[in-house]
Amino acid sequence: MLPRVFGLGFGLGLKLGLGLGLGLGLRLGLGPGLGLGLGPDLGLGLGLGVGIGSGLGPGLGLGLGLGLGLRLGLGLGLRIGVGLGLGLRFGPGFGRGLRLGLVSRLRGACGPDNGRYAMRSLPLADAHDAQVARCTYCPKLCRHACPVSTAEARETTTPWAKMASLHHVRRGVLDADPSVASTWWACTGCLRCRSFCEHRHEVARTLAAGRAEAVRRGWEPPSVRRWLDRASERERRVRVAATPWRSGAAADPTRVYLPGCSALVRAPEQAEAGFDALRVLYRAEPTVLADRCCGLPWLEAGDPDGFARRARAMLDEIRTRREAVFLDPGCLHALRVIAPSMGIDVPAGSRLRHLVEVAADRLETWSPVELDGAVRYLDPCRLARGLGVVEAPRRLVSHVLGRAPNETFHHGALAECSGQGGLLPVTARGTADAIARERLAEHERAGGGWLLTACPSSTVALRRVGARVLSMADLLRASARREPLRVEA
Repeated sequence: MLPRVFGLGFGLGLKLGLGLGLGLGLRLGLGPGLGLGLGPDLGLGLGLGVGIGSGLGPGLGLGLGLGLGLRLGLGLGLRIGVGLGLGLRFGPGFGRGLRLGLVSRLRGACGPDNGRYAMRSLPLADAHDAQVARCTYCPKLCRHACPVSTAEARETTTPWAKMASLHHVRRGVLDADPSVASTWWACTGCLRCRSFCEHRHEVARTLAAGRAEAVRRGWEPPSVRRWLDRASERERRVRVAATPWRSGAAADPTRVYLPGCSALVRAPEQAEAGFDALRVLYRAEPTVLADRCCGLPWLEAGDPDGFARRARAMLDEIRTRREAVFLDPGCLHALRVIAPSMGIDVPAGSRLRHLVEVAADRLETWSPVELDGAVRYLDPCRLARGLGVVEAPRRLVSHVLGRAPNETFHHGALAECSGQGGLLPVTARGTADAIARERLAEHERAGGGWLLTACPSSTVALRRVGARVLSMADLLRASARREPLRVEA
């Protein structure tokens, strides 16, 4: 029988034995009986060390790395090494070995199953297995892109670590519980990691599948369970907020305005501003669809069926409309991109568009607006990255203000997130606020002034941390009415 030891180690090795040395390596001889060794001894060493092991009997030792190493010898010997290196040892007779380092761990965690681990079936996540595996072995080229791991300064919330934990849970190497699964909610769905990924992996979509499995198996964090238990109350609040938005008989039935439930509940003044802007643009009131949700929060909470039901209901409402205009980029992205990827039929005859897209097509409608001070445009994640709407808002702002907006350091498809998506304000409110504060700090380092954005949730969050924020709906309403801007402090 030839016992084998394979491991990675970083450090030094201490070799006991006296004999003939050949090759690279450091040989120290202090063995049993103050350094007496028996037999010829050939030593070869490169690199970062060996593992820890002892053996008795003739043996062949080979070590690759940067440290102390390997031996071809006959006789008694004791070898000690700790560190990160590569070692392979063969020897007949009695032997025991302890391996410390990365390779021995990864063999069990990521390598062939060999019957040691029971694969766990996660049907909702299995479709993403290839992406999860590639992310697990990736050298973390997108780690800097995640707003959550940057704000928390935790390796466990980098895109790599979140995908790797899902991989290890699926392989049965890692036991799942709410503390493990909670990292799958440490994602805003901003898609920024995808911009830095050579494979364009959909980390947010994959983690959503992991969340669904966690909810199905009872692994979800307590904050998510509370949200799901109170979801019906949330829908009731939306219906109450939508009461004043009943469309009159004069409303244009071919065009529908969807302010979004977040704006209705948290920023009703922005919902009103968007409606006023469309009324001027269309020269008629659009029909308002305000009493229901697109379902995105349910998907983010881990309930894809709840999302699918609500998305289908909303799409059925707009199926016969010529144009549906959204105020919230998250709602539009959910129905225009996510829903079709889940097999939900999107009406081919209807155009689903954001307010800034529609407004930028009719620049002649908008009058100049005077605004003192610098204005810096902050791209909404799902509008710029998710839908590719980058030039339209800049063209619109340049026309209305008479000058191009200032830019954030990263903008367009690489723009930074404000931390309000993915249910993060529910699962980690402190982290969500920290991300918003970082956006404000970057803005102030660049000279400050006004922050302008087309995302209602970002507007609310940035105002909460003290930023001077202007929403695109506010700007369009002032332009349409030819009146000074009225902005919430």
